[in-house]
Amino acid sequence: MRKHVSSRTRAGRHGWPFWRVARPIDSGHAAPPMSDPIQDAIVEQAGQAGPRGVPMGQIVDALVGSGHTLDAVEQGIWALLGRRRLTPSGFVCRIVRRRDAFGEPVQARSYELLLAPWSADLDQHHDHDHDLADAAQ
Repeated sequence: MRKHVSSRTRAGRHGWPFWRVARPIDSGHAAPPMSDPIQDAIVEQAGQAGPRGVPMGQIVDALVGSGHTLDAVEQGIWALLGRRRLTPSGFVCRIVRRRDAFGEPVQARSYELLLAPWSADLDQHHDHDHDLADAAQ
């Protein structure tokens, strides 16, 4: 059985691990987990753009704006990624240009994940892309 590797690069106050190996999908013998309203809202927000995904910050801002706490939304996102109900589908790169203390122009790149609800089709597409990348090396 093939295992999928996912990465989490959330630097911050929660101290989540940066790498983990996803467990194989359960055979269906266990009862499905109870629904969590915040996690349901996260999946709904992520599904608004289809398989392209929605920037993580946009999901967080929308749910915090509707009254959820920042920590609850962030923890919900990481829980959904861990359970493979949510998957990274790409990223957005923003370039910030400013002047340093000496007046010299500097720039920094900031990357934000696009998140989409997990689907078998999207998973197979990513597996195919990884297989092609491995073959090219």
